[in-house]
Amino acid sequence: MRPESFVRMKGKKIPRVLLGTSPFIGAGQFGFRSLLYYRAFYDNPERIARIICKSYEIGVRGIQVLPYSFIIKAIKEAEKSLDSGLIVVGSIEDERDIEMFKDVNTVAVLTHASVTDVKDVKLVYKLLDKAKDEGYLTGVATHKPYSILKWIRDKELKMDLLMLPINKEGIFADGDMKKIVELIEDVRKDKIIIAKKALAAGRLKPETALKYVAEIADVVAIGVASEKAAEESFSIALRYFRS
Repeated sequence: MRPESFVRMKGKKIPRVLLGTSPFIGAGQFGFRSLLYYRAFYDNPERIARIICKSYEIGVRGIQVLPYSFIIKAIKEAEKSLDSGLIVVGSIEDERDIEMFKDVNTVAVLTHASVTDVKDVKLVYKLLDKAKDEGYLTGVATHKPYSILKWIRDKELKMDLLMLPINKEGIFADGDMKKIVELIEDVRKDKIIIAKKALAAGRLKPETALKYVAEIADVVAIGVASEKAAEESFSIALRYFRS
């Protein structure tokens, strides 16, 4: 399959489909599967590398990376067998995390939702300015799209990227999805919109879920926990996010 298309900003490009990394830390949104994922992937870069390589084989050229050293190690391991390096969009919780992303092909850095959702403008900009000094595009990730979109709009905050939960049923969102989409349109000028939780941690079928998200977001990040799931989700995502 052809590699997916890209969105471009300030001379940099981000693939429209990214491999997400939440399953690799056993993130809580996966319910009873969280412990299974934690046991399978946490501090297991070799197993993560296999998922990365399979995703690349399908056509995925980017990865949205949580600030864990074993995930960085997995990227480096996978890249030994890839034709080209992966494009990395990282998330950070403090200044030390920025150093971690120097070791891979990072083009953008977002404040993690645990930072963003406190709505401390000075703290967010302190971290984003540090990331900007390294030449990265910068933005924020959030678990509370309705609240944070209103905050960004009302404070007229400037950034390059915004990553937030977007899915057809509004699962994991803090408000009505129709109203969230309206707020996205209010703030999206000069911003790349990245959807996460598009499949609602496996609760939604990829075909209808990704068709919906592709009408709203510029980029989608999808976490998968098996090569089979990668094949199913990314073959569909690459079809909808190809132009």
